[in-house]
Amino acid sequence: MKFEPKTEAEAEAEGLLTPGEYDFEVVDAEDKTSAKGNDMIEVVLSIEDENGQVHKVKDWLLEAVAYKLRHFASGAGLLKEYESGNMPASILKGRTGKCKIRLEPAKGDFRAKNAVNDYVKNPGGNGASPPPKQFVVAELDDDIPF
Repeated sequence: MKFEPKTEAEAEAEGLLTPGEYDFEVVDAEDKTSAKGNDMIEVVLSIEDENGQVHKVKDWLLEAVAYKLRHFASGAGLLKEYESGNMPASILKGRTGKCKIRLEPAKGDFRAKNAVNDYVKNPGGNGASPPPKQFVVAELDDDIPF
């Protein structure tokens, strides 16, 4: 058998997203209770890498990590719900936005994995979808007869 040898780090990182900013879609969301008894939402994000491969990344939204919860709401167009203090998991499925992915190193028997470091806030700041880009079509000044 012939193959390209990899370092331990390369072998561990195989199949993982490289750290950076990615578009995501929430494909699953469930209201849960943390080990400490706090309300949280477990989300499963679908993220496509630069090669078109789809990765699933789990994240947990909870009040104890306020910046991440608010940034998620802002980026996903749910700032109004966030500010009301009530954002059930049932309204998250299908929401899209951008997230910042990091690589968590292997620990004990667990392999390295991707994790969400933060979510990208909506540039408008109000949680609504950003306005669509306006494209201006320049008048053509050519002599092509078709």
